[in-house]
Amino acid sequence: MTMNPSLVDRFFSVLVQEIRNRVPAYLESSFTVAEIYQTLVPYRTHRDRIGAEMNGDYEDALLRLLAGEGDYLALESDAARQRLRREADSSHPNTGLYREYAAVGVRLNARKASEVSMRRETSGAQGGREGSGVSDEELDALVGRALDSADEELRLDALLGQALGEGAVSPPARKHETPRAPARSAGKHKPAAGADATPSGGAQREFGSPSRSDSEPEPKVSAEPVQPSEVQSTVTAPSAPPVESPSVSAGDPVVRSRRVLRIPDGIKLGTPPRECPECQAELPDRDNLRFCPFCGANVFLLPCGACGEVLERGWNYCVACGTGVE
Repeated sequence: MTMNPSLVDRFFSVLVQEIRNRVPAYLESSFTVAEIYQTLVPYRTHRDRIGAEMNGDYEDALLRLLAGEGDYLALESDAARQRLRREADSSHPNTGLYREYAAVGVRLNARKASEVSMRRETSGAQGGREGSGVSDEELDALVGRALDSADEELRLDALLGQALGEGAVSPPARKHETPRAPARSAGKHKPAAGADATPSGGAQREFGSPSRSDSEPEPKVSAEPVQPSEVQSTVTAPSAPPVESPSVSAGDPVVRSRRVLRIPDGIKLGTPPRECPECQAELPDRDNLRFCPFCGANVFLLPCGACGEVLERGWNYCVACGTGVE
């Protein structure tokens, strides 16, 4: 895959901006590989800022970053870095290989991160003198936050729809509800049993908003006829308060869900191997052992070398592409 070098640079620049704005402690401490593509710079919300047209471009840029290209990031596992370097240099790399090292620690190159910050400050100062207002990087950050907010709104709307159910009444339907009479008019204007179903102009003014003047145009009445019994019950008995749909205030904190790494369904784990399949280190005897404590590789997952499909140990061929398993 032909890689645009600027994509790696932009990926690192966006990563530094997100860490500085959201988790400043990570500027001097380590974080996991999984946090990069799950919470800090996920593809779904940051692809435009990075400049990745496809998910493959995003994965290739992250693979090269973790492999040491540009000396931007430093993996705490030398074995993992060497494996990613070999994969990135191959003619047909498995760009999603870094997911096998999700638990490996990684650090920012402090010097490179400082250069990104200095470029941002210089760009902001020049933009202020020239009257441009906002630099390119600041505009990228604003767009990213707007996309995050839009995605969060869509997610909240979906949750609201599930909570209300398909048969719930949507908010626009409340426009056709029969208006309630003010408390001071209770007991007055009770229509007889044979009264006309459509209220007169005077009745409309009585049932309308108390602040509406006589000179203003009359409110439009729904074409659907109102039965006398409904008008009678509306005047004589107070109506139950309308059911308000649950909403999220703009000032309330938004709790972001965080995906948890898990073994795919159908994979039989069994007993952990005695040696790490990646670095061949002897593994400790632990019941909850899932990752190698020396290189961070998942000791149960065996990806296909051709397409990356997760395979069970003991299989001879890949179930997705048919390639033989070494």
